[in-house]
Amino acid sequence: DVEVQYRRELRVVGERRFRATTLRTLLSCAAPGPFEQIEARLSEVTEGWIAQLDGRSLFTLLDAGESFSPGDDVQVRIEEQDGRAVVLAQGPWFRVTFVETA
Repeated sequence: DVEVQYRRELRVVGERRFRATTLRTLLSCAAPGPFEQIEARLSEVTEGWIAQLDGRSLFTLLDAGESFSPGDDVQVRIEEQDGRAVVLAQGPWFRVTFVETA
């Protein structure tokens, strides 16, 4: 079953870990631009986020029908809407929607 395989593979991705060095490298690769000064002023907050994420799993895939719950972990839920898989992610600081066409 495609859904079972998709969920299995997504769980494997979610088990990967955030690494502080990787996050810092990604942030340092951003092209200089008009927001560079703002980013510099936010560096203390950014370091706090990196410290909280370091070593944690990327996300936990919730079982079908399970709702998001409060907490510090990033949670992912899959819904089907109009024949599309919609991946909803919620973390301690954000909510995101990804849509994958069928």
